[in-house]
Formats: sequence, structure tokens, C-alpha cells
Amino acid sequence: MQSRQQIIDFCERSEIEVLLLPEEFDGAIVGLSIKFNEYSVTYDARKCIECLIAHDDMDEESAIEYFEFNIAGSYVGSNTPTFIVDIM
Repeated sequence: MQSRQQIIDFCERSEIEVLLLPEEFDGAIVGLSIKFNEYSVTYDARKCIECLIAHDDMDEESAIEYFEFNIAGSYVGSNTPTFIVDIM
């Protein structure tokens, strides 16, 4: 698991741009992923939902819906964050 600051430092050293979600999702950061030489921050989807429940006072169903539509469902360019999903 990487911290926001570790990712920022790496990106500055490597002169790459990545998109980070709001700080309340820092506990869900897994690391960086790369696809076709484009980096993006990778988050644990379940932990993002837990962050919404804890920080935004949502129930689980609302948090899942919000995450799927507003976060995972948003494309904001080539370095849009990626999410690891537990399929069990």
C-alpha cells in the first residue's frame, strides 16, 4: 500500500501526471498502475465505499450507488484512477 505523498513524490521525480481522489480516499490507495505508458492511481473499491460510509455518513447501499456512478463511472482523462474490485 502506498501513501498519497509517496505517489506525489514518485510522480514529481518521474515527471508524470496522475489524478488522485479527495484525501478522504487516502486509506484506499493501493499504488500506481500503468497501461500504455500512462500511470493512474489504483484504489481498493471496497475501501472507497467504506470511506464514503465513514466520512459522508452514507449507508452502505447509498455509498455503493454513489461510488459506482460518481467515482468508478467517471472518466476524467487518460490518468483516471483505477479500482481493484473483490469479486468474491
